[in-house]
Amino acid sequence: MLSGLAYSVHRALVLIGTVYLIFAVAIAIILCIASFFLARMLIEFVQFRGRRQVFCPETGGVAIIRIDALHAAVSSAVADPDLRVINCSRWPDRQDCRQECVLRTQ
Repeated sequence: MLSGLAYSVHRALVLIGTVYLIFAVAIAIILCIASFFLARMLIEFVQFRGRRQVFCPETGGVAIIRIDALHAAVSSAVADPDLRVINCSRWPDRQDCRQECVLRTQ
């Protein structure tokens, strides 16, 4: 009877250890995937922050723009970044432009 109890305890401990191992592997995989996406987002954020000088296709001149780096970084997690101008030296006169200048910044 005592050996049957010891065998049951042993099986329970093996089962618990197996469950913990599966959870540990799953957490490690999730952390690796999350760190990949976070690194990609960080690279995009650094790439698109700050001011940049671009050619304005509407006026044919030079414009100084700022891109929404946070939006570009978040949108780049699963696809190409979605670029939006948040400030332009041609604004407010040309506030409603099509923002074609961002196509040249990538």
